[in-house]
Amino acid sequence: MQVEYAVQPRLSRRLNWRLVIFLACIAAPFLWFFGSFVNQIVTGGVEKRGDYAVVDLKAMGNFPFDEYNGQLTDIPQRFRELDGKKIVLKGFMFPTISAADKVRECQFVYNIQKCCFSGPPRVQERVFLFASTPKPMPMYDYGTLTRVTGTLHLKLTKAPDGKIIRLYDLDVESVKPV
Repeated sequence: MQVEYAVQPRLSRRLNWRLVIFLACIAAPFLWFFGSFVNQIVTGGVEKRGDYAVVDLKAMGNFPFDEYNGQLTDIPQRFRELDGKKIVLKGFMFPTISAADKVRECQFVYNIQKCCFSGPPRVQERVFLFASTPKPMPMYDYGTLTRVTGTLHLKLTKAPDGKIIRLYDLDVESVKPV
């Protein structure tokens, strides 16, 4: 008695490339999200790129801080190490003094809309931008995601009532919409 074996077609005949491409397209957003999540955990929100550190503005303010008794030592070490260094931030500009199209100073936050649901940004969630050149910096509207480059300074500034109103100052070199 002779046993016959079924010959399987080659892999290229068995594999449906359209299905593989479809599954890759479905998986890509999930893999991107997972990669971003892992990157955030590994870097802590600070990535060194040449002469600059790319800093996640949300991570920079995501720690508990007492607005009356807080100290610079309460800021996480990875952000204290950025004092006097050049950094890049992405976020939204919020004018403090003027609504002109060019300003000398303004606040920078990671999400303008957050204030509508949970109150104004906390002191550690804001960076105060200051034009480092004699000419003012461009001011973009509230809905424009902006990339700001400059030198960060940690500076604890208190109001007359003792409340801390500023932690981060940035001498701005460039402002560009993303």
